[in-house]
Amino acid sequence: MEINIWEKILKIIPDSELINVVKQTNIPIPPGFRADSLHRHINTIRPRLIHNILKDLSFFKSILYFELQVSENEECENIRGKKREEILSEVKEVENPYLFIISLLTSLDEEDQKNGEFLLNEYENRKNKQSVYEKSIVIEEKERANSKKTEELKKELEKKNKKIHQLEQNLANIKNSFNQECSKWAKERKKLQTEKNEIAKETQEKETLIEKMKKELEQMQETLSSCKREVETTPASNEIIQKVVEPQKEEEQEPEQKQLPRVALIGREVPLPILVQYDVTVIQSNEIDQIINDHDYGEIWILTFELTRLQLFKLRTHLREQRVIEFHNIKELELYIHQERRVSI
Repeated sequence: MEINIWEKILKIIPDSELINVVKQTNIPIPPGFRADSLHRHINTIRPRLIHNILKDLSFFKSILYFELQVSENEECENIRGKKREEILSEVKEVENPYLFIISLLTSLDEEDQKNGEFLLNEYENRKNKQSVYEKSIVIEEKERANSKKTEELKKELEKKNKKIHQLEQNLANIKNSFNQECSKWAKERKKLQTEKNEIAKETQEKETLIEKMKKELEQMQETLSSCKREVETTPASNEIIQKVVEPQKEEEQEPEQKQLPRVALIGREVPLPILVQYDVTVIQSNEIDQIINDHDYGEIWILTFELTRLQLFKLRTHLREQRVIEFHNIKELELYIHQERRVSI
């Protein structure tokens, strides 16, 4: 038998049978491996084992081993001498007909040897086709698995895209709410700043007015002290006082007193002695609603420096038909009273 044919046979025999050949015929085992562990490494060392079997002595040992196997198998021996059609019919259900092939190739009959080569080629073709088919099955299974995985990935991607879209929408809503809050805060801040400026301005005006009133009060006190000193040092002062007091006594003896003009003073009480000539009702700045509803006054005097712009606007609006006089300081009020007194005299 030619070595190349025997090599083909060795390539198709089962792993277990190849291991038996190696063990039974003492075929050299590649370095680094042991006989009891060949089955675990057969896929790795199979080509090297076949190479060792094909060496001179080992080659003949392996042939003798398989001839012994054929002689012990009656079915394999009986395959010899049969026609090709019969041989194919008998081995068509055999998964691996390697022993039948060896039986035909080791026969002395030339026709058996040809049939053995034919059967070997047929088996190789069938095995190749089966291998191709199995590979195609594996490929199809992989494609189906990949297709299934692709669909799953598509679905997962769609879910993630929806989630991303939802998150983007939520983010847009949050940004919109944030911008609205910022705008609202900016307006509120501007409003508070305006109110703060107005309060600061009004406070400054009040402080300025207070300082002015303090100076006026000091001037009035100085004037009063000067008048007292002048009265005390003037020789004719007692005579003048007597002339003034006597008519007053005569007036007190009169059965009927002259009714004083009724006046509403809006702002605060003013320490002016000359005010005794009027029936003055003092209305504080926080009681201006009282004067709006009460019209029983001859005149209404407004100290503008004691009221806010809003209070002044309210009074001017509701007291249009009243005799209203506005004073920007105490001096103006004092001058007005003196003028009215001269007119009445």
